[in-house]
Amino acid sequence: MLHEELNDREKTILRSIIQQFILAASPVGSRNITKKFYSNYWELKYIYTQIYLKLKMINFAIDNIESCLKLCKDNYSVYKLAGDIYFHANDYKKSEEFYMKCISFEDKNDIDFYLSLADVSLKNKRINQSVNYFDLALKIDSKHNLALKGKSNVLSLLNKK
Repeated sequence: MLHEELNDREKTILRSIIQQFILAASPVGSRNITKKFYSNYWELKYIYTQIYLKLKMINFAIDNIESCLKLCKDNYSVYKLAGDIYFHANDYKKSEEFYMKCISFEDKNDIDFYLSLADVSLKNKRINQSVNYFDLALKIDSKHNLALKGKSNVLSLLNKK
């Protein structure tokens, strides 16, 4: 995750935490500072979750996204990230559950979201549903390479049955 990907509020929170660590951190005190600042901001938990996912530290990512979900209700990005994490944890039912929560949001132009839904549907052995999600991704971008390949692969699975 790059610093440029953070919104202004996230940058402010991150700056504040870093500044507090610089001013007051000691080997013993840094844990208390972390607890104080880390426990109240869903945005910070979201950032840590992204980092843990990129590092493939799935159990830590799960702990953080669960905390994030408790602090932040009805957020597309949080639900999408939760779906991604549970997909990497091979918990495809829970992954699909969080991806499905994303459908209620206005932004229907996220190709990666539909590709993720197609993948999790395939893992849950719902091949026809997977094809439908690839079709939705292709409605957004008819030349999207991953969507075209994915749909082709899924259709070949259907033809083998």
